[in-house]
Amino acid sequence: MNRLDWPTFRRLLVPVFGLACLVTAVLTLLRFVSFDNPWLHLFVPLAPVGLVASLLGLAVLLPRRARLGGLVVVVVGSALALPGPLLPRFGCTGRAAEAAASSQAVTVFSHNASYEVFDSELVAAEIIEVGADVVLLQEVDPAMTAGLNSSLPAPFEHVVTGAGEQTLGLSILSRWPITDVIDSVSGHESLLANRWTDDVNPMLFATVGTPQGELRLANVHLSAPRSPKLVERRRIEVPVVRDQLVAWKQAGDPNLPDLMMGDFNASTSHADFRMLMTDAGYVDGHRLAGCGLGTTWSPLSRGPAVLALDHALVQADPDERVFTIEAMRSHGYAASDHRAVSVVLSPRTG
Repeated sequence: MNRLDWPTFRRLLVPVFGLACLVTAVLTLLRFVSFDNPWLHLFVPLAPVGLVASLLGLAVLLPRRARLGGLVVVVVGSALALPGPLLPRFGCTGRAAEAAASSQAVTVFSHNASYEVFDSELVAAEIIEVGADVVLLQEVDPAMTAGLNSSLPAPFEHVVTGAGEQTLGLSILSRWPITDVIDSVSGHESLLANRWTDDVNPMLFATVGTPQGELRLANVHLSAPRSPKLVERRRIEVPVVRDQLVAWKQAGDPNLPDLMMGDFNASTSHADFRMLMTDAGYVDGHRLAGCGLGTTWSPLSRGPAVLALDHALVQADPDERVFTIEAMRSHGYAASDHRAVSVVLSPRTG
């Protein structure tokens, strides 16, 4: 394209980028609204990046006399759009390995193993590499859990699973004794009545007796709003889980988890996830000790992870934490569409 064609080409591109700015700005603002549309659920977390890219493209296309003002808009727009949803923390420098080497450390590993493509060898390799003390699995049944455990050089001595023969069930494996197990569905008729399948369980609670003290865990798998039925289930599920946690907190109940970890099927861009954390008094581990963007979910198995849907939550008030997250890591390979996540915990001192 020669120089004479550029002004015409630019006039065509300006409205295109302007429309892209408008669309991505609206999607970015939707981060602050509780929404259930399955397509928005996927696209909204990426919208801030699209907004900044669109603003930058528009600024480059502006006439030279307006370009400086356009770049100012890009800077301001980036400052407003990016930090909250996309920049937990950069600069992981081996802290996970250093923290795990501590004699006081407890390493917890969590993975949505995806029952349809479950690969016990890959999951076992991850568990061995991490040196996990406790393993939380989502989308597994008792037979898958037992098969994985038996394939490990040092099988876990203590194993619990959710009620029933669930292909979408939850399991907890531990080096130390597990007590006080609660299957959260069994206590809530609203969840039982609205299960889209008998295989779904949002949480499995248990206490692990670590050498550093009791660690109260919640293994989490909240529904992904991929269909009208799942949207309806999540609309019921998240408030029920939140209310249960809030009730425990207000009553000073020892069942309140020290660590909630698993597949929340939501990023920090989703209002219902932020509501769950805020109302129940939790903070995302990626905010405390995350590495990079902490992305964990890919639309393609073995493809690059683009969204952070798997989390580890601890009490937001440091004085209420029994354990604190020293390091957090998202793992790079899996047969599942979800990457595994591990955290290194240390008992709170003082």
